[in-house]
Amino acid sequence: MTKEPVIFSTVNYVLAVWLTGIGSYLLLKDLTNSRGSALAGALLIGFTSLHFTYYIHLHTFMIQGIPVGLWAWWRFFRSQHRRWLVLWAGSFLFQTLNSPLTGYLFLAAHGLYLFDRTSWKMIQKHWRWCLGTILGCGMIMLFVYYPYIQSADVYNSARTVRDAAHFALSLNSWWQNGGVWQLTILGSMALAVLGLFSQRHNAPLRKSPVLKGSLFTAVIAFLMALGPVLKWSGQTVSIPFA
Repeated sequence: MTKEPVIFSTVNYVLAVWLTGIGSYLLLKDLTNSRGSALAGALLIGFTSLHFTYYIHLHTFMIQGIPVGLWAWWRFFRSQHRRWLVLWAGSFLFQTLNSPLTGYLFLAAHGLYLFDRTSWKMIQKHWRWCLGTILGCGMIMLFVYYPYIQSADVYNSARTVRDAAHFALSLNSWWQNGGVWQLTILGSMALAVLGLFSQRHNAPLRKSPVLKGSLFTAVIAFLMALGPVLKWSGQTVSIPFA
């Protein structure tokens, strides 16, 4: 609208920070029933230096759709109002069209609900709406990404997963390089800790679906951060699969 890249990028950076924080606050407030815990978690996720590590890559900095999507799904299976499913679809589309990488993170973060029986019951109850939402999102994504697939085929510019080896993190230096992966893991761990003080989910750790989901998401995010290779001190040790 302005044709000014500085204004464009600045506005997006500000929105990415604030919307990530606001979405995190709404999600954590519903999960923990504690405004103080929600505010602490929102500050950690939205304003931490780990988030700002990727400010040079706008597509990996704009992850606000992840907490908003998690909050929308939580609201959907608690209220059964389909408008929340629409908000979830919009968040999913935003993250996937923003970058396939953040789309993967969006799906990985939903491991939070993987162990929640209520969530699965809602999918079974509203399976037509859920299936229609997924198919609709898939068609939009295909429409947007198809030109990229075509151009990659024409100019032979496709890259294999082996080319992503330099993005993988070394086991011994994982904590030395902040990034969106670490943010996902730390956010999941923080949610697990906050869940211990939850009034709504006061079950033991081994019985709480939200806590199990938080830990599951943290483990999956950690494995994804290691990438398709095994590295040590920045050197590739092994590429287990193509």
